Amino acid sequence: MLRQRVVQGLASVGAALVLALPTAVDALASAPSTQLAAAAQNATTGELQFTTYVIGTAVELGTGQFLYTEAHACTEDESDCVVEYHDPEAQLIARKTIDFSTSLNAPNVVMNDLRLDTQLTATPQPQEDLVVDAGFDHYVRSQWDALAAGKRVKFSFQVLGVDTVLTMRASQQAAASCAPSQLCLLVEVNSWLLGLLADPIELTYDRQTRRLLEFRGLSNIKSARGESQQVVISYQYTQDVHNAQETQAVPTEP
Repeated sequence: MLRQRVVQGLASVGAALVLALPTAVDALASAPSTQLAAAAQNATTGELQFTTYVIGTAVELGTGQFLYTEAHACTEDESDCVVEYHDPEAQLIARKTIDFSTSLNAPNVVMNDLRLDTQLTATPQPQEDLVVDAGFDHYVRSQWDALAAGKRVKFSFQVLGVDTVLTMRASQQAAASCAPSQLCLLVEVNSWLLGLLADPIELTYDRQTRRLLEFRGLSNIKSARGESQQVVISYQYTQDVHNAQETQAVPTEP
């Protein structure tokens, strides 16, 4: 049970990071173009209108097998957001709603896996140092200067679906593959013993834009058989997609 909670905690952190509004990377080419185009459209849920601003593509760590895409959309004031996950056949497999109206760091979250018929929720009482799910992106931004300066940051993280609060830490990672223009972070449980139960998460940000470029680690989306998945997720702005399409459509001089 303890290992399961630690693993869920790291997976929830990973799920939170995709709200960082990242740039394009090559893995996005694995996703069907029709799926990307459909995800880029505006959607209306009830009386709220959401606009998709970033699309993520997840591939299996090690093999590169395309697993799923995730489309992130928010209302204009970003108080409400929704994430929809689609499998390689473009079938909706999971949906998450996020309500930031009470707290940026500790929002209310509902996650539904449509294949496994499961629901995970978090309705935390806002606390100064508490971080929940997608609130991690806001927390990273608030701690950006410290992280960029090489300092280690500790925070309390509530696991989605349970009341357990884990003490986590984020620090700069001196990876050989980390370019000077990038900020590479390592997110792990702040305990040597608990750290043995789950691998850390690796993140790559763009220093100038502060956008997430890549995520490596445990996914919050399980396989169709309910098994955990180690993934590499890359992201692209829908605006970048539109700009690229417009550039390709401009005729060149003969």
